[in-house]
Amino acid sequence: MSGWMSRSRTPRSTVVVVWVIAAALVLVGGVAHVADLVRHGLWPYAWAPGRLNLYWSSLAVLDPLAAFFLLRGKRIGLDLACGVMVTDLAANLHAAYGLRDTGLLA
Repeated sequence: MSGWMSRSRTPRSTVVVVWVIAAALVLVGGVAHVADLVRHGLWPYAWAPGRLNLYWSSLAVLDPLAAFFLLRGKRIGLDLACGVMVTDLAANLHAAYGLRDTGLLA
């Protein structure tokens, strides 16, 4: 890991552990989206509009890509992972509360 990460005051081992954990979590999300695509095709969520199906299907590529860049120690991996998490949260909230009208505890 080099560049902007090497200027941190945090011990290198701590940074590596955090980045590996983050990469693993993002990769788990990617595997879930790939599994949905394999089982149900390009439109795995029949109840959701096309834009949400397209977004969630794109995470089958974006999540592993973010994990790859995180494991390489590239800043773009952090940026991509954060972007995916924020937009996925927004999409999930829209699906749960805007489309499905579920309760908070559901």
